[in-house]
This record gives sequence, structure tokens and C-alpha cells, in this order.
Amino acid sequence: MLNLWIALETIVALGDSVTLGVRRDGSVKAEQTFVSLLGQKPGRKMINAGIGGNNTDQMLERLNRDVLSHQPDTVIIMAGLNDAAYVDPGPIARTWPRVSAERFEANLTRIVRASKKSGAKVILLTPNPMTARYLYSNMGYYHGNDINHALGLYHTAMVEVSRNEAVCLVDVFDAMIRHPERDGMLPDGVHPNPDGHKFIYRMIENSCRE
Repeated sequence: MLNLWIALETIVALGDSVTLGVRRDGSVKAEQTFVSLLGQKPGRKMINAGIGGNNTDQMLERLNRDVLSHQPDTVIIMAGLNDAAYVDPGPIARTWPRVSAERFEANLTRIVRASKKSGAKVILLTPNPMTARYLYSNMGYYHGNDINHALGLYHTAMVEVSRNEAVCLVDVFDAMIRHPERDGMLPDGVHPNPDGHKFIYRMIENSCRE
């Protein structure tokens, strides 16, 4: 089986702060992000369309401008953490997630279909899990609940979209949640450190073969 990546030229990664990767405190530099690591292969033009805080409502709104305008050969989509969030900046606890799991699935389906219609291959990355180190893990909904209970619904929705739309799935959530070094890869409970980005990069490289 040949690796999907060999002949590709332009790859756009759409996502949130995990896709953006760079941390303001300098703990993750641009060259350490999984997007940059993917771009090390000759012939690949990587475009990072990750924006911190984005959910799928916002990703859908900017899809044409930030992704499809580049005429990508492949679109990587990683989403869910902000859709599933029960805390707003402030911090302010929420009664409901920012984007319902049902709307998340609908948004994701629209993004996938538009990307496929443009001629691009699509790769879905499930969100990485959270840990109890998350700053607001004892606030509102999260208090007394498993930190990944809500996010798990969005993971399930993404798996379903990958099946319905017949696109490659890289199940970061499942692989990382079972990994013995999970906490070490997510020092603030949400964002991967360089080791976490290497983990995601290797998962992508070892998946989506044709």
C-alpha cells in the first residue's frame, strides 16, 4: 500500500489552538507543531489554518477564505474542543456547550462535503482528550463529571461523519486517552506539548493509506 502523502502538494490544516499549535509561553514553537512536522516532507506545502478558540461554526464561516481558496489537495480538519466547551472566557460557566453535538455533526458534514466538492481529499482528526489539569476542571459542568464526558459525544459524532462521508479518520482522542503518557503530553490539560504534537504527527503519517 502506498502512503497517501507521497504525491501531495498543498495541504491545509483547519482547526483551533491545537492545530495552530504555537503557545504564547514558548512551550511549543512553530516548527514543533504537528502541521510543521508534516511539512518537512519534500514537495509538501503546508498551510496552517488553525485559530485559537475556534469552533465549527467559525470554521464553516471561514472555510472558503482560509482553506478552499488555496485549492488544497488535502484538507485536514481537527475540531471539537471548543464546540464541547462548558466554559466561556471570563471564566463564565455554561449550562450548555458552545455548539451542540448535533450542530457540530452538521457543521462538520458541511465542511467535509465542501472540501470534497472542491476536489480535495479529507482527513478528520478527532480532538485530543482533556485531563484534570485543565484550569477549569472543577468549574460548573466539569465539577463532579469526567473531564472527557462531554467531549466524548463530539468524538463519536466525528467518527460517524467519517463513516457517512467515507473519509479517513485519525482517532487522536481514542489513542491518546489510552496512552500511559497522556498527562505528560497535555501539560495544561488541553494543549499538546512538543511530544504531543509528535504523537499526532506520527498518527497522521501512519494512517490514511491508499
